[in-house]
Amino acid sequence: ENKIEELGVTPMKDILKQMGGWPVIECDSWSIPRQTYRWYNETLKLRKLGFSGKYFLNFLVETDIKNPNKRIIMLDQPYVGFSKFLLQFGNDGIIEYIQYMVNIAVLLGATEEKARKEMLQVFEFQK
Repeated sequence: ENKIEELGVTPMKDILKQMGGWPVIECDSWSIPRQTYRWYNETLKLRKLGFSGKYFLNFLVETDIKNPNKRIIMLDQPYVGFSKFLLQFGNDGIIEYIQYMVNIAVLLGATEEKARKEMLQVFEFQK
C-alpha cells in the first residue's frame, strides 16, 4: 500500500506514454499521422503491456455449430468498459460514470474543462 501511494499515477502515465499518449492530457501537442495509424499495432502494444486486445475488435475462436469438428473465428464489437444499462438516458449511473472518467483524466493531468468536454465525446462515441 505504501508503494502504491509512493508511485502515485506514475505507472499509469508511463503506460499511456508507451501507447503514444492520451490526447486529453497531452493538450494540443498530441497528434498521430492518420496515414500511419493502424489499430492492430495498438492492439499489439496493449497485449505486450499485458492488457487485453479487445478494445478495437473482439476476436473469438468458437466451435462451428454446423460442424463441431471445425473452429471458426468470430469478430465482435469491442469491449467498451460499461454495461448497456448505463446507456439508458436519465440513469444516474451515466452521470457518475462520466464524472469518474473526468476525475481520472484530471488526476493524470488534464484540466477539468478539457476532461469534461473530451469525456462527454468519449461517452457519445461509446453509445
